[in-house]
Amino acid sequence: MEGGSSVVRAPEVEAYDVAGAGDTVLATVGMGLARHGYCDQVFELGAEMGARVVQHIGVAVPTQRDLDSIRSLS
Repeated sequence: MEGGSSVVRAPEVEAYDVAGAGDTVLATVGMGLARHGYCDQVFELGAEMGARVVQHIGVAVPTQRDLDSIRSLS
């Protein structure tokens, strides 16, 4: 999408540790863009993955199920 913009709201969650959350968001978006190109779902999923990892104490990584959700974007 050239010249456009989108707003993605992060899910409201209780954050225990934000370490690695930005890395998770960027990795998710990067993988999503590489597999599916530009679509709002890629950015929404990035925000969701970031929200998931901050709900754990210490650096957390997305689960295999989380990664599968990136692969299955339509």
